[in-house]
Amino acid sequence: MSNKKVVKYKRRKNQINIGLAIFFIIFIYILIQVIRALGKEQKSIYEVTRSSIDNNITLTALALREENVVTTTNAGYISYYIKDLNRASKSDIVYSIDQTGDISNKITTENDAAIPLSKEDYSSIRNEISLFQIDFDLNEYSNIYDFKLDLENTIIEISNENALANLDQDMTSSTSTTFQLFQNTQAGIVAFYVDGYEAKTIETLTSGDFEEESYEKTRIMSGDLVAANSPVYKVITSDDWHLVCQITDSQRQKLEQLTKVKLYIPRDKSTVIADFSIIEQNGMILADFQMNKNMARFADCRFLEIEIIMEDFEGLKIPNTSIVKKDFYKVPVYYLTQGANSSDSLLFNRQAWDDENGVYLEPQIVELPIYYMDSEYCYINPNDVHPNDILIRANSSQTLRIGECVYGQLEGVYSVNKGYATFKRIEILDQNTDYAIIKEGVDYSIAMYDHIIIDSTTIEENAIIY
Repeated sequence: MSNKKVVKYKRRKNQINIGLAIFFIIFIYILIQVIRALGKEQKSIYEVTRSSIDNNITLTALALREENVVTTTNAGYISYYIKDLNRASKSDIVYSIDQTGDISNKITTENDAAIPLSKEDYSSIRNEISLFQIDFDLNEYSNIYDFKLDLENTIIEISNENALANLDQDMTSSTSTTFQLFQNTQAGIVAFYVDGYEAKTIETLTSGDFEEESYEKTRIMSGDLVAANSPVYKVITSDDWHLVCQITDSQRQKLEQLTKVKLYIPRDKSTVIADFSIIEQNGMILADFQMNKNMARFADCRFLEIEIIMEDFEGLKIPNTSIVKKDFYKVPVYYLTQGANSSDSLLFNRQAWDDENGVYLEPQIVELPIYYMDSEYCYINPNDVHPNDILIRANSSQTLRIGECVYGQLEGVYSVNKGYATFKRIEILDQNTDYAIIKEGVDYSIAMYDHIIIDSTTIEENAIIY
């Protein structure tokens, strides 16, 4: 029999695993933070960069020129002997009227024969094709039919001009009773269309004249049957012309200091300098661009797209949605003082109001945040002071109660460089519908690579965002 004694030990109670408990606590904390983050409205942040914005103004201009419409006294078939939009001198033969059509048929017969074209003729045709290619827009496909008519008219006029020289003298005799040639009476650019704007001036324009969708242009072509006393062509007698646009009040504010402007004309990718003035009449604000060059290049246009080249401003680019306006107390700068150590800190000698007990405390030198300072005032946030606080002027008995200060408004943004929203003043140089260019290197303002709130309406000052 064994003498060994079996001792029965008491089982230990379960002990808490410290490591597991710490892990569980950290897990719960992280879970709570994730839930809070998911439920919190996210703030969009914008990094400030240096840039410029396109501030050019694009307008549709109405062209006004010195235009005289010529009418014919005879009815019949018309034939032209000068190219459309070419310059004609006084006494040049411009057109003929054939009452019976016999001479016109002979001219057509001449045109059917092979008539050699000159270099100038080919150049004229190529020029029309090039202009059409520049202007062509698939959204306005119907313009191709106008181009077809213009090209046909050009070719007919070239052919008529050549055929006229080959006709027998008796066919072109001025003694003919059914066929008559007509000479130009005024030197200028000859155009074979009318549109009712020939007699209009800036003073007679109405808002309806700028409705391009209602514009109608009547072309006259060789071979057309025209009635007596009807328009057959017009002469543009001066190289001086005007481009007139309706503009908005905001556009006027940008332009009103200018007397000359640079215009870009997309139709032929050209840039011109024009004298400029603003006219108010009949409830309209009109921009008048006066020029004395390039009129002939656009003599076939009544409406012309133009772009006013504005000065480029370079600075810090921010979204307009980030801009906020805030009210501040304007405190005269002579209430600023220095501390005991004669530092350059901006301090005030303030006697604070104890709102709870309704008494004033002892005056103290305090530093108050200043959001902007000019030569006369420093701007203090109303949230940093009480209206009953009193500022004491250094070396004087003069005092100022904060509530007696007038309000001034500053434009700015909320900077979040420190993890909370801080108001920073800005100076806007230029602005369009989406962005603003602000001046760089301004005191109390932002700098490149600063981070700001994109939408200033989603946050309040001093709110923590991280």
